[in-house]
Amino acid sequence: MPFLDGKYDRETLATMHRALEGAWREVELAVGGSAADFADLHKLMELRIEAAVKAGERDGACLKRLALSAIEGMY
Repeated sequence: MPFLDGKYDRETLATMHRALEGAWREVELAVGGSAADFADLHKLMELRIEAAVKAGERDGACLKRLALSAIEGMY
């Protein structure tokens, strides 16, 4: 599970997970099923969320948008 390194409080972790899960659901809908073949994209989405949180972002909707922006860099 991503984000389990003990750096974040419970509320922040929950926001990060919700943002990642929401973004990932959108990816799955866009590809018409499972996005299991997109492990690199998933990791990049995690990294984008974590970087934003380290910079002080805590808004879940913003974190989700940042995660989804990872797609632009890959395709």
